[in-house]
Amino acid sequence: MRTLIFALVLSAGLGAAQSQEASPSIAGVVRQLEMGQKSVRVVCFGDSITGVYYHTGSRRAWTDLLGLAIQKAWPSAKVEMVNAGISGNTTAQGLARMERDVNAKRPDLVAVMFGMNDVVRTPVETYEANLRQISARCRRAGAAVIFCTPNSVTETPDRPNAKLAEFSEAMRRVAAGEGWPVADAFADWESLRKRDFGAWTLLMSETIHPNLNGHRRFAELMASTLSGKAIELADSEVGFDPDPIPLTRSRLEAGEPVKIVAMPPYDQWFPELARNHFPNARLEVLTWPVTPASAASKGGDPWSSGGREAAKGFAKTIRNLKPNLVVVAPPAWINANATDAEFVADAQWMLNLAFPFGRSEWEVLALLPEVANPEAPGKASRIESWKRMMLGKDLVPVARKNGERLPGRELIDEALFGR
Repeated sequence: MRTLIFALVLSAGLGAAQSQEASPSIAGVVRQLEMGQKSVRVVCFGDSITGVYYHTGSRRAWTDLLGLAIQKAWPSAKVEMVNAGISGNTTAQGLARMERDVNAKRPDLVAVMFGMNDVVRTPVETYEANLRQISARCRRAGAAVIFCTPNSVTETPDRPNAKLAEFSEAMRRVAAGEGWPVADAFADWESLRKRDFGAWTLLMSETIHPNLNGHRRFAELMASTLSGKAIELADSEVGFDPDPIPLTRSRLEAGEPVKIVAMPPYDQWFPELARNHFPNARLEVLTWPVTPASAASKGGDPWSSGGREAAKGFAKTIRNLKPNLVVVAPPAWINANATDAEFVADAQWMLNLAFPFGRSEWEVLALLPEVANPEAPGKASRIESWKRMMLGKDLVPVARKNGERLPGRELIDEALFGR
């Protein structure tokens, strides 16, 4: 009898252990990451703030940076990242495509970030129920879940931060009830917005969507939540491409036509330099104006007296032009005396409109004002802001090294063609 009871207890214990082992858990994912023997597949599931769009430079998003952050937290880990973000999606639309875009990928972990569209189109009770469904479907598919609340925004009547706070609290309730961790981006971003609005704006592509700086913050927060330790990615760890125009240079080498959109003086400099290296280059150059089309001025500086309208009007046509290269090189005098808010707003749309809406279709080259004019590079704080916003578009701007006095043409020649 004792033998039979022991056998039954042992059998029950093994069954429970097997059931526990089979049930997806964050602890199980962490063990796999620590051991590094099996690849861990992470599906990042959300809307345009998850997908790859112009907000982050059309090449990468927080999915990619989360992979880097996980690798930093667990150096031996093998990790495969899958981006399942689609612009405009609510939780209901996410559920409708979940089998195809998430479960069919057989993930070990699903990072869920919805809410920005639900706030304006979904009752909070429905949002909460949909998140529970997402969790249940992930669990049935054998995947653990980490939730991430949406970032805070520049408020509008439709999207006040108080309403985002309500939806974020709903996500926290779901996470607690389902036993999953939550990376609380809303609380983190709202704290920063109130504490240092200038730093907060450099995380943003515009009023709602973060740029790659913001996506880096998402990735760091999620990796920190998963690992239980602070994870930060330095610029050198983000994987910026140091070569700004490999595809354009390949087209030049192959004798293929190259359509260029460029701000002055690079609308003249770039074709001159390109033809020095590729005499038979087939170039079409379109000038992106930054001064009024008419010499007549309404008074004030050229930017506020017509330059802004000319620049923005042209910028709105860039996506239809389908260029091969866009050169963003704002001179230092643009918004030199404007408020920080005006400066950032103009910088954001200039960078945003230089890119295709979705994944990369052409290259974008960014240059700091000092390249063309080392004698008048502009305010140091504004130059640093330009640099951070350009990095926020996954661009390493061409800049001068400390004390470098090369003429602008020579510096560009070395940076672009002296490789």
